[in-house]
Amino acid sequence: MTSWERDPSLDVGSAPYYAARPASVSGGACGVVRDELDLDARGRLLDVGCGPGSQTHLLASLVEEALGIDADAEMVHAAEAAAAANERFVSLRAEALPAGLGTFRGRHRIPHRASGPST
Repeated sequence: MTSWERDPSLDVGSAPYYAARPASVSGGACGVVRDELDLDARGRLLDVGCGPGSQTHLLASLVEEALGIDADAEMVHAAEAAAAANERFVSLRAEALPAGLGTFRGRHRIPHRASGPST
């Protein structure tokens, strides 16, 4: 069996478009994530596939440190440009975890929807 290799050209130039979209986690949904993960401004949160950090930025106030990872370096660069003091972003494929990143209280990933509710 061969291992899958990511084509780094897949997302080239897409970071500005993702960054311009509204985050799919609204203020109300942040409360749901907070309650489900029992976030109380302590500990660390891992956002896998963070893209330009839209959701990480919203959730960072709920933890001591929010770490976003994304395989696309351009996305990570966009996320870092708007990062708060308690946010950190790393260009890393999810398959490479744990990658010495430490322990986390919770991980977050809300899938992006192309259109409408899923069936």
